[in-house]
Amino acid sequence: MIYGIGVDIVDVNRFRAIIERHGDKFAERVLATIEYSTYLQHNDQPTYLSKCWAVKEAFVKAMGTGFTGIYNKKDIAYGSTGDTRPWIILSNSARNEVVTLNLKTNLSVSDESSNAVAFVIVEQTNY
Repeated sequence: MIYGIGVDIVDVNRFRAIIERHGDKFAERVLATIEYSTYLQHNDQPTYLSKCWAVKEAFVKAMGTGFTGIYNKKDIAYGSTGDTRPWIILSNSARNEVVTLNLKTNLSVSDESSNAVAFVIVEQTNY
């Protein structure tokens, strides 16, 4: 059964401007540790940051919570090896909530030169 659906589209140039203005400070503030490590090594930091942001937004929309309660920006991370299906990595407290509710996350992420988009479907496996 579908528990929730979330989608977010991001203007990559918005994040390019943030990086130009503030360097890596914004990324350090909003990215989970694993994302930040990847961001620092990424050859297209604005696009990567945009995808991470879109994943976080789409996930909290699918959960119906926004960034309140147990979900903050660093609790939700975008995982991808580039050759497999992307996934969502959750902090322990966020993962516990998802496990308690018997939820499974499904993620799709895409980007073009000016936009990044994330689409999340959260399924409830036992209801």
